[in-house]
Amino acid sequence: MYEIGLTYRRQIIWNYENGFSGYKNTLAAHYEPMLWFSKGESYTFNEIREPYKSTERLKHKITKNGKVWTPHPDGRIAGDVWKFPTLAGRRFKDEKVDHPTQKPLSISERIIKHFSNESELVLIPFSGSGSECVASKKLKRNFISFELNEDYIKIANQRLEALDTEIEVTI
Repeated sequence: MYEIGLTYRRQIIWNYENGFSGYKNTLAAHYEPMLWFSKGESYTFNEIREPYKSTERLKHKITKNGKVWTPHPDGRIAGDVWKFPTLAGRRFKDEKVDHPTQKPLSISERIIKHFSNESELVLIPFSGSGSECVASKKLKRNFISFELNEDYIKIANQRLEALDTEIEVTI
């Protein structure tokens, strides 16, 4: 990444909220690292907030070192550990496709929201089953994606075509 002129920004940890591991005879995997790089010194970053664990903190002001802090009504600023479930079990039967490492649409949407704006171009170098492509299209971003496996290209295209139908019906 450095050799092609990208700048490292941050590591993000995807914590498997539902504890899926997929490993036998070893430690269970509970997370996957993601690396955030940007092209050049300027980059897009949109703040995302997460609900507080307790609504109690919304009821009280906090005074620390003489400064009063009032909780933000939309929650805390998202950090670098993201808790999203993997696509395991019946709960995800409508989203899961035939790809061994498919990412949930929810995490793909979060990535696209955080690091791009509407109408911008998103580069997806390993598109797999197309989760980031679908997220980009839903969130009104343009995208260019690459994938070598023809079976996965078909899956991604089917998902994008289904999204077109969904959008046409809801308009």
